This record gives sequence, structure tokens and C-alpha cells, in this order.
Amino acid sequence: MPTAHAMLTPVYDQQALGLVIGGAPSRRYFNHGGSNAGYRCYLVACEDGDGAIVMTNSDSGDALIGQSVRTIAREYGWPDFQPPERSLAPLDAQSFDHYAGACRLRSGDTVTFWRDGSRIKSRIWGQQVVELFPTSDREYFAQLVDARWIFSEAADAPNITATLYQNGQEHRVTRLEGVEGQIALETSIGAEVRFREQKPSAASESALRRLIAGLADGNPDYAAMSPGLAAHTPRARSAPPAPCQIRLAQVHCFQRRGGGRR
Repeated sequence: MPTAHAMLTPVYDQQALGLVIGGAPSRRYFNHGGSNAGYRCYLVACEDGDGAIVMTNSDSGDALIGQSVRTIAREYGWPDFQPPERSLAPLDAQSFDHYAGACRLRSGDTVTFWRDGSRIKSRIWGQQVVELFPTSDREYFAQLVDARWIFSEAADAPNITATLYQNGQEHRVTRLEGVEGQIALETSIGAEVRFREQKPSAASESALRRLIAGLADGNPDYAAMSPGLAAHTPRARSAPPAPCQIRLAQVHCFQRRGGGRR
């Protein structure tokens, strides 16, 4: 069927019509995740009929989903999704400092890398922070999800790039230089620190009040919104209907039949 074929044919990277395609040519699979407030879910299905659906009732369900799928893959011998076995390299955490910074994926999403004491951290904006561990001076992997980063340029290169390998897919990123990259990195680190210490941003209350006021009077400040919120906020709001006004002429007197003047 044309629709089924379109849903399984990648048109941008591994993205098809609603589904993401992965796996080796000998055993392809499609997958799709979903979420709303308080829930996370994931579906994966292979060409040979194997598959799994994991549904969680938590905003933090992604970690459980990854662990569940890897466990299923190991139990049933799937070539994909099995937990990899990697060896830690005895590197000083400070050696990562020349990779610290912000990069951009082809999708437009921003990813940041930084060192927090002896721990290496990474975040794709909008997702949770992930700790990274070295297998070499250029390759780092995550334990929370099955993902690894390979930095492809030398430390003194002007535009360090990296490649993310995850779920059978490759995602190349390019470094954000100058003020743009510095702001993205500081914003990501600041958000992680505030979350860990459970402290709101100093300007969050005033920004929220301005946002609500703009939405209430029909003049939202799109520049102050995240891209996702701006995309789902109507660009124009119809003016409220004018209040109904009725003018009554002054009544001087009227005559009632069978009676006198009133």
C-alpha cells in the first residue's frame, strides 16, 4: 500500500512518514516514541516480526524504556539494542576540556558538553543531562542510553565536530563558535545546576508574568518563547466582540386604553 510504503521509506536522515527507520540492511526495524504530561512510551518492530512496546506512567520513563528494550534484545538475541560491553579508558577528566562547548545537530537542536569536576556531561536541549564515560581520548559513551560520541577533529581545530551513534543511526554535529556557543553552554549548565539544587531562575517569575500577560491581551512575545511554545501559540487572535449597546429614547408619557394618563 502506498501509505505503508511511505511510512517505511526514509526521507530525511532515518526519518520516514511518522516513523524512524534503523537497523542493518539485513534486518531493518522501525520505531516511534511518544509522550505527554506524566507518560512516556516507545514502540519498535522488526521486519521478521519481532517487536516490543513499552509504556510508562512517568516523565522520567525514558530510562526505564531503554533498560527494558535492551533487556528484551539480550533475552531474545536481537542484533540491535543489546547492551554493549565497553571498557573505560584511564583518562584524566580534564583532557575533555577542549571538547567542552555547544554544537548543533542537523535537526537544529543544540547539544552541549561540559566537565563538572571529574564527571563529563552532555545534554541535547530539551532532554535530560547524560553522563559520558571515555573509551579513548576521542570516544565517549553514555550508560543511561545506548549512545556514544566520537569527536572527529584534533584539539586545536577551529571547528571541532562530533558524531552521535545511537539506535543504528549517525547524527553529525558542528560546533557553535563565539557568543552563540558560549550562551548555549552557560544556559545548559545553569539549568542543570538549578534543577539539581531545586532553585528557580532569578528572572523566571517576572518572565512568566510577562508571558501570561501577553497571552491574555493578545500580544504574545514570541521572541521570548521557546521554539516549541512559539510554534503552538496562535499568531493572531481575533478581537473580542464589542459590548452590545442599546440606546433607548427617553419616554415622556404613554396612554393606556381605558385609563388615564400615566
